[in-house]
Amino acid sequence: PDYLGLVGDAADGIPGITGWGAKSTATVLARYGFIRNIPTDVETWDIKVRGAKRLSDNLEASRDHATLYRKLAVLRRDVPIEETFEDCAYNGPNTKLVNDVCERLGIRTSWFLD
Repeated sequence: PDYLGLVGDAADGIPGITGWGAKSTATVLARYGFIRNIPTDVETWDIKVRGAKRLSDNLEASRDHATLYRKLAVLRRDVPIEETFEDCAYNGPNTKLVNDVCERLGIRTSWFLD
């Protein structure tokens, strides 16, 4: 989640922090582990990262966003789910419902939903 919080994930709508790419993020997180552990002062970083000053500035300007993005990347497992797997099983289209809607809209359905 910290990686996605910095790099982002377009497929999940997580924008990430400007300038933080795969290599720089992997290097920084390999050393500090989590966003919260990345020092705010780039002068205290004990690793070499290309564009470290810019990365640090961007992170400090958006640290709250990075923390939010990290949170968004974590799957929640504490949400109560009442449905069973059987409740979620696909049993084909609800032809009665589709026919009723189509009838209200004036669409003939007998040729594909009988």
